[in-house]
Amino acid sequence: GDIGRHSSVARAAKGARVMIGDIADGKAVVDEIVKLHGAKAAASALFDVADEASVKAFPAKTMETFGQIDVLINNAGGIFARREFTADGIERTFATNHLGPFLLTNLLLDRVSAGTGGRIVNVASESYPSKLDFGNLQGEKSYGFLNAYFRSKLENIIFSLDLARRLQPSGVTVN
Repeated sequence: GDIGRHSSVARAAKGARVMIGDIADGKAVVDEIVKLHGAKAAASALFDVADEASVKAFPAKTMETFGQIDVLINNAGGIFARREFTADGIERTFATNHLGPFLLTNLLLDRVSAGTGGRIVNVASESYPSKLDFGNLQGEKSYGFLNAYFRSKLENIIFSLDLARRLQPSGVTVN
């Protein structure tokens, strides 16, 4: 999306080496960064954030390029008109917007914690419900595409707040 593209291009412009994982338009962003800032400025190891096996394979791919990660930006955001399920049997909005980034963050946490001042940014939304209905996390009771999206963004916020609290002693910042 635009947020991911703009933040990646801006970080590369400041000298950062950027790794893109977005399967949707990641290749185009990498090509843009390489054109603007050279071949060493960006790399891609594309994966499907809604697929558990694909997410689990991503850290090994990044190890070839990056031993340490200074900033991890989780910018997944999908809206699906109908209640769909992934190959893992998870409702697609929940898997794409929350579970995939949650898993990826936990798999890369040692590399974000390896340096000093590591950062994790989870992109959420200004609109979200005031509480979670744990009996409807995957739209079991009712499904509306906007409600599913907003619920997943509240899950991102709750995860971010909890992770920030747990990582405070380590010096890793979570926003």
